[in-house]
Amino acid sequence: MHRPSRRFDRPFSVAAALVALGVAGLLVAPSMPRLVADTVGESSDPAVSDDTVRGDSTQPVVLELFTSQGCSSCPPADRLLSELAPRADVIALAFHVDYWNRLGWRDPFSDAAWSDRQRAYARRLDSNVYTPQLVVDGRAHAVGSDRDGVLGLIERAARRPRLVDVELALRPAAGAVEVTVTAAVDDAAPRPLMLLGALIEDGRVTEVARGENRGRTLRDDRVVRSLETLARLDAPGVTTRRWRLAASTLETLAEGAGTRRVAVVAQHVDDLVIHGADAAELPVLTH
Repeated sequence: MHRPSRRFDRPFSVAAALVALGVAGLLVAPSMPRLVADTVGESSDPAVSDDTVRGDSTQPVVLELFTSQGCSSCPPADRLLSELAPRADVIALAFHVDYWNRLGWRDPFSDAAWSDRQRAYARRLDSNVYTPQLVVDGRAHAVGSDRDGVLGLIERAARRPRLVDVELALRPAAGAVEVTVTAAVDDAAPRPLMLLGALIEDGRVTEVARGENRGRTLRDDRVVRSLETLARLDAPGVTTRRWRLAASTLETLAEGAGTRRVAVVAQHVDDLVIHGADAAELPVLTH
């Protein structure tokens, strides 16, 4: 397990960052428990053509792994996430942080926004910023390679009712993929919520030339390449949004990748708890 050698303690507005980035970030807490207990925190439906691909109808548990190719402790956690990712009851997301790039290897999938997102969780979950860290539904965390700890958190999270029913419908459009996102917010759901859309890649293989993993070939799955705010949910009821992914963007991101996916989560603006999610594989565009 790796922790940054310095504290991240700059002032930060979680709400403002969620609006700007679809992510948030803040300082670390003084101690890092291995496991942390729970912390709580309309439009018409468009016509769907025969070539529409629907996401899973169930509401799975969201796993967010904060990892880095520059961290020698991370490959076992990456492998565990790859093992869990095909399960129908989870949505796996790998956020590659950028703070280990200074150790000699720049992770090609790293982004300062993902480090900020992890820092926001650190504040809410009273944890340190470290890798590999796996956050479950925004409520609790475990060391990402701790199989028993991770499986235990998934089991607990699966027993909680989902207060936002998120469903995706995907279809090829002219030079793009159009994702129709429908979110049904229960009366009991805390608000406000943000609908965040993630573009994900599988099967990224990297030959690491420097740093702690020098000489190793690493495979990364469920790599988050972008995260954007699709809608703000302030009231109960059904909201539908269309999310357009240009073919040019998908082709650029998918160079050297395997399957491409999208995931959408409904996350509380303040306590960062995830109350619903869905994911789907992107259809192959033909020219």
